[in-house]
Amino acid sequence: MKSWIQTVRIGFAAGCAVILAVPSVMMLVPQIRERNAENSENRELVSFPSFRRDDGTLDISCLPVTGDWFSDHFAFRTDLIRAYGALTKFIFSESSQPDVILGKNDWLYYTPTINDVSGVSTISEAGIQHMVQNLHLMQQYAESNGAKLVLAVAPNKGSIYPEYLPSRYLHTGEMNHLDMLMQALENTDIAVCDWRTYLRNEKEKGGEQLYHKLDTHWNGAGAMAAYEAMMQTLELDDAGFSAYPKRETNDWEGDLWGMLSPGRKNPDTNYVYDIPQTYRAVGRMRSTDDMTIRTKNAQGSGSCLMFRDSFGRAMIPLFSQRFQSCTYSRATEVPLNETAESDVDYVIYEVVERNLENLILYSPYIPAPMADAPAAASETADINLLNLKTETDGTFMRIYGSYDIAYTDCERIICGVECDGGMQYYDAFLTCSSDETNADTVNENGFSLRLPVSQVQGNCNVQIFGMRSGEIIFLGSTSLQGA
Repeated sequence: MKSWIQTVRIGFAAGCAVILAVPSVMMLVPQIRERNAENSENRELVSFPSFRRDDGTLDISCLPVTGDWFSDHFAFRTDLIRAYGALTKFIFSESSQPDVILGKNDWLYYTPTINDVSGVSTISEAGIQHMVQNLHLMQQYAESNGAKLVLAVAPNKGSIYPEYLPSRYLHTGEMNHLDMLMQALENTDIAVCDWRTYLRNEKEKGGEQLYHKLDTHWNGAGAMAAYEAMMQTLELDDAGFSAYPKRETNDWEGDLWGMLSPGRKNPDTNYVYDIPQTYRAVGRMRSTDDMTIRTKNAQGSGSCLMFRDSFGRAMIPLFSQRFQSCTYSRATEVPLNETAESDVDYVIYEVVERNLENLILYSPYIPAPMADAPAAASETADINLLNLKTETDGTFMRIYGSYDIAYTDCERIICGVECDGGMQYYDAFLTCSSDETNADTVNENGFSLRLPVSQVQGNCNVQIFGMRSGEIIFLGSTSLQGA
């Protein structure tokens, strides 16, 4: 009897060992290895680490990355994820992926957008005012170079189609980030293309669906509506693109569906307009996800510089056909300096609603605007908590950091820099540095400015002043080593 039980135990242990070894052993099969290399997920898979330093010596510090690489590449991974997702949906009617929400009528939603849909804001009123100040500085720079700046916020799918969300997601009745920003911009001269209101109105008219069911983005019809709204904001002719023949296709691969069921085809509906494409890409264009894309069109008129994210992909064929020249950039620190280096008529800052905080996370790539010397400070921070850092890219030295959190309600930050000459004053962008931010927190007591390296030489003295309700506050001083 005991020998029989012992045999069962050994057999069970051996069976478990074989099952656990299969994903590793099957990675040696060429066909399986090729399948593992295919990425059908909405993210970049971990690459195999290099165990050699630049000088050829062994580097074992990247051993932990090996585990991450295996987690992304073990055999049958995609099949197991797909099976788990189907099982979870069938039994519990829930999503197997925390970032995907199963909505009504098979609609899918991106979980990080729920706060916006529910009316929950994690950015304070001071943070919203910092956004306004940053946009003002960007507008000032664009106009000084003969360009018009327009802010365009691409609405989350849930902001246009909340009715397909599960009933448990109730609106709080409070304002979200976008509501607060739009209200703050009402009394400014900053141009805004209100895509959210325009798309909601188009939805109420009936007609085509404007967003994909299985994707986070708008479809071809939604992109066309956004394009028409932008032309109205710019007071330009839209060239009648929406009047061209339109085809309904069933070939869109939804990013949310890919997260739930990687590798399994489930095409989504899209709308394609048969607009003649006479524009051409300047240089090599691999895809609409390229970091920088430039186009020319002899039949177009005017020039456009668009800072965009993934929502801008569907806009590229429309804008490139409408304008004589276009530049599209996906850089988070937007290269606004291109308005000074080339002839640009319009600058469009496009950002999706869920990433609106980028306006206080990243400062644009331009030299800091000059500012008048501040008057005598009416208040001084109790403790010099100034945290200053620098980085140089050969063109600019970026000076950034944070100040006492008690003064986050300052509407403006002025930075005085004294190197070999007299003290010069500059307006700083009210942004926090990315290395001081984690996924759950947005710092609202940060500043950032860029100065040409030729202006920051030797030992420099830096003074930081804040402006709050017309008063000048001395926030602290420190020294830095110039380029």
